[in-house]
Parts: sequence; structure tokens; C-alpha cells
Amino acid sequence: QFGQEDDLYRAIASPIRMALIAVYFWAGFHKLNTDFFDPQFSCSNSMFLGIVEALTSKIFGIPTFLVVLIVSLIFIKNVIPQRIINLIKSNKKLIFIIAGAALASLAIAGSALLYLDLTELIFPLFVLNTSIMVLLWELVGGIMLFVPRWQAIMFCLSIFMHLVLAPIGFVDFGALAFALWLTFIPHNYYGYLTQKINLPLLNIKLSSTTVYLAINITVGLLSGIYNLIYQEFNFKAIAGILFVISVLIVICPLIKQLLNHPQSWQGVAVAERQMPKFMYLFIVLLSLYAATSYLGLRTAGNFSMFSNLRTEGKTSNHLILNRNQLKIWNYQEDTVKVIAIDDDKAKVGHKYRPLKDHYLPLIEFKKLIYKWTKAGYTVPIDFEYQDRLYSTDNIVNDPVWQTPQRNWEMILMDFRIIQADNNEPNYCRW
Repeated sequence: QFGQEDDLYRAIASPIRMALIAVYFWAGFHKLNTDFFDPQFSCSNSMFLGIVEALTSKIFGIPTFLVVLIVSLIFIKNVIPQRIINLIKSNKKLIFIIAGAALASLAIAGSALLYLDLTELIFPLFVLNTSIMVLLWELVGGIMLFVPRWQAIMFCLSIFMHLVLAPIGFVDFGALAFALWLTFIPHNYYGYLTQKINLPLLNIKLSSTTVYLAINITVGLLSGIYNLIYQEFNFKAIAGILFVISVLIVICPLIKQLLNHPQSWQGVAVAERQMPKFMYLFIVLLSLYAATSYLGLRTAGNFSMFSNLRTEGKTSNHLILNRNQLKIWNYQEDTVKVIAIDDDKAKVGHKYRPLKDHYLPLIEFKKLIYKWTKAGYTVPIDFEYQDRLYSTDNIVNDPVWQTPQRNWEMILMDFRIIQADNNEPNYCRW
């Protein structure tokens, strides 16, 4: 029974908030492993390099970093309070001195590193600090969301992090997170989400949310066209920047109000009293799903992507569950070692990864045979399974290994390829 008009929203909003907290928490918990803090192999390393690559690329001949800088300056200009602008203007000399001192300190620090021949430590230390920051954001920040007065800090930090990652291909995750984050907007801020903005070229006024939807629907259509004709231009960065612009348009009046009147953001209760008690069951199931790596049921698609987590074998690289204390099922240990294969001929599906010299859980190997069968491929392969070597000119038609249908395990489970046991850290992958 919902007595008031917004009771239904409150009932739905609570489990959505809890789901977002659970996603952040588990994403951070998975990163509590030794390899995520290894600067050479950490996903923080590959993410940072991806961001640098995106910023140093060009969009229609214009440096991407310049586009990002212009968009950022326009946003800052529109949200920064007038009192801060006046404060900066009235303290130009002091700010100039502070900036000069900061630059001098950087120059001295750089010179010291050059003199002591320690420059090779700069990037590893930066990656390590980034890894720690990401872990604190997801794991500790997720828990902080239960405290209403801290939600504004987490909102700004999280939106910033998602926008930074958008130009390197994380628009989908950023868009989902942004939609879920809207449930944390306090009731007295709703009006700032629908303010009218003027579109200069079209000379019309539309609500910011309408502009957001229009931009992202357009980006979705262009993405489909791009994938069909595969044009040679940096569409990933274009899609990311357009998403960034759409989000900034929506949050601009909201952030402006927050900066002008910080105390006006009182936050929201994560669990509303209108929330039906059975909804907690879905949060429990979501958490169990996120823990499937430790149970032995799944290593992909359960918020452990880009975490360097390894749970295969008797031990794990996790700092807490390093002995796989929770593992019940052994699907991760029932593996096939691929010795020889032509990956160019065997590639099928968007998630295919080179297989030579890697291990695959038997379920994933069977999935590939099923996909090859459906695609009509001829796949010669040499592999090892249970200490026995197999060699076939076409595994699709092999009487022992042919897989014309999927079973329930192949449908429900998803595992990553496993790198060779060469005592190297677990490298970053989806």
C-alpha cells in the first residue's frame, strides 16, 4: 500500500541505492589483492595509460586534451560561486606567490630526483597512489554512502571518476552509475535537475534532462553505425566526451547550488521506511553474485573486472581470502591448456581473447566450441586436459569434444582465461 504519490518512488529508490553501494563495495573488495598494488601489472597502470592515450589523440584534427580543457573551463566558470571569484580577484598577489612557491617546490623536487637518479620511481609511485585512491573511493566510499552528510562528497567524487573513465570506453558503466546516483539527490535539489537551458544554434529552451537524453540517444545511434561500418576515427573518445558534456549539463545547476549553499544538501536515508522488507532479499542475492569468484562459480561479470583478482587454484592473491576459504565448487580448477591455435581463425564474439599458452575453465572451452559450431568455423587446435594431450584438425566435429548445445552451467557461468602459472602477477583484464 502506497499512501502518497511519491511513496512508490521511495520504495524503489532504496534498493537502487543499496545496489549502488553494493557494487562500489564489492568492486573495491575485489581490488584488495597484491597484484592490484603492483605498479607494473595493476589495472590502475593500464587505465592511466589509456587516459593518457585518449588525451593525446585527436578528434577531427583537434587535440583531445584541448577539447576536454575547454569543456572543463566552461563548466567551472558556470559553477564557481561569485564570492570565490571576488576572493581570487582581491588576493591576486597572494595567489601568485603561492603558485610561484608551488612551482618552485616542484622544480626543486624534480631536480632532487634527477640528482639522486630516482626518476624511475615517479611513475610506479603515482600508479600505487592511484590504486590506493581507487580502493578508498570504492570500498570506503561505498560504506560512507550510508551517512547522509557524506553523500555529497561521494557524489562529486564518483561522478568525476566516471567522467574521467568515459573517454577510454566506460560510457556504458558511467551512464548506469549516473542513473543510479540520481536516487541520492535530495528532494530539495530535484528542481535543479530539470532547469531549462537555451540551445544557441536552435534558439530553443529545453530541460537539462531532455538534452542529456538527446545527446546520449544520438551517441548510441552513432555507436551502432560506427560498429557496422567501422570508420577509422577516434569514436570512443568522441562518445566519451559527448557523455561527459551531457552529464555536466545536468549537474551544472546542482553543483552551483551545492557550492553556494553547502548546508542545503542534507542527503537521503539509504533505506526508506516505505521499502518493502522482501527487497532486502535482492541485495543479499546481489552480494552473493558478487562473491561468486570466491565461491568458485564465476570470475567475470561479477564486479571483479579490472581488479587483478585471481582466485584459481588452492590460493588466491586476495589479501583477506588468500587461502580461498570460501571456495566450494571447483569449476575454476577444471581447466584446459591451449597449446596451439590460430587465434585469427578462432576469434568469435567481442569477448574473445588470444588462447595460445593460456588455460580455460572447461565450461568456457565448451562455450567456445559451441560458438564455433554455430558460426560454422573449422578450428584446428592442440590442447591438454587432465594430463592428456589432444590434437584435432577441427574440434567442432570431434566426436569427443563436439558441443552442439549448451547446458545450464554454460548459460549461467562466466570465467576469464587463466594465464600460465609462471609466478607472474595476475595481469589486468575484463
